[in-house]
Amino acid sequence: MSTPDSEQRMDPEEVIRRQASDWILLQDRGFTPDEQDAFSRWLAEDFRHRAQYKKRLQLWNRIGQIRSAPESLTMREEAASLEPRGLRGAPRATRWVATAACLGLGAIGWFAWMNLATDESVTVAHFAANEGYERHTLEDGSLVELNDGAAVSIEYRARSRVILQESGEAHFTVSHDTSRPFLVHAGGSVIRAVGTAFNVHLDKDSLEVLVTEGRVELTRFQGGPAQKPKPETETFSIELEQGQRSLVPKQRDGLRLGREAVSTVELEKLLEWKHPLIQFTKQPLSRVIAEFNRYNDTQIQLGEAAVGERTLTAALRMNNLEGFIQLLEAGMRIQADRADESRIVLRSRDTH
Repeated sequence: MSTPDSEQRMDPEEVIRRQASDWILLQDRGFTPDEQDAFSRWLAEDFRHRAQYKKRLQLWNRIGQIRSAPESLTMREEAASLEPRGLRGAPRATRWVATAACLGLGAIGWFAWMNLATDESVTVAHFAANEGYERHTLEDGSLVELNDGAAVSIEYRARSRVILQESGEAHFTVSHDTSRPFLVHAGGSVIRAVGTAFNVHLDKDSLEVLVTEGRVELTRFQGGPAQKPKPETETFSIELEQGQRSLVPKQRDGLRLGREAVSTVELEKLLEWKHPLIQFTKQPLSRVIAEFNRYNDTQIQLGEAAVGERTLTAALRMNNLEGFIQLLEAGMRIQADRADESRIVLRSRDTH
């Protein structure tokens, strides 16, 4: 890790960056109990510690969690160690391109690397739902829900929030911020929102945009779903309001976009993947709870291990958390204590 003598000669912000990098290296190796305590204290000492730790961790994850360099190196030194020898001393842009190529980031990854290397305000994350439904709360409070098989990359800037939807189906509940529009790039189109909720379904050669709250602007670029949008190409835009959807046509059908109203019944059916009805047959309660926790912000915890061993047979809708809790209280003699707004603890009534 960085030594106190070297830190005294550095700019304070550089000290924090190096400390954050050192903590990430230790964390990647695995914290000891004492290191975990020390890391928690370091995070609490200064709000800048947590902010810089998040930035450096995102960079660490983005460049592939490199493990070959000595643990005493900072992340900056580690990235430099990957540069081809013949390019050291070359212009920074050239070195970054070569390093990104070595890392196998591809075109999108190279642009993400360039942004991270040149703009500290940019953060990048990648989410992929490879084992069923996933939900992620973003830094600004927006919620991204992914259907099985969906993948998105996220980039934050001072003036915008940009999502690249790579595949599948995703629902976005956008935190309101008029100064930073929320832009989803998918299948040669861009969906622009400020504070709203909408669903984007992308498959091989088509795109469906469905607004569930507020309104969005949908812009289609010449080139269609198979190509990335380019600013200089021809475009066509429409506005979609709550309860409306647009099916983006294939390229051979032209640029023009249409809209249609969606009934409440059809809307619920289209979004059923967000709260499916799951049949449990003699399943341990711990397994059922794990499923509810995947789909809901409020998390259920076991106050007693024995409660999780009880079995349950029922068909349950994953967004009906209150109904599930009532079932446990009325039919399984379980006491549900609301520890706070985001946590419910289950205990047996027989032991109280």
